[in-house]
Amino acid sequence: MRLSITESLIPGAKLGKSIYNERGNILLAEGLTLTQNMINRLVVLNIPFVYIQDSRTDDIIPAPTIAGGLRRDAIQTIESTFLDLKKI
Repeated sequence: MRLSITESLIPGAKLGKSIYNERGNILLAEGLTLTQNMINRLVVLNIPFVYIQDSRTDDIIPAPTIAGGLRRDAIQTIESTFLDLKKI
């Protein structure tokens, strides 16, 4: 797996890690084959880089990230807290 600049992606590349939106929902799942429309959308969404599957770098393992469920819970907690503070 390797980190790749979104603007340099080519159709047919496979995602090495899922891409999440700001609410913690999966936009594109790991292993998905990218199309030009998907790449264009990533650029529009200002996602600067993604992990791509690459047999030349299979032995390189990226640092672990926050699990999807934990990410969603954290985002919901933060959002709820800010909404509560806004009421004060």
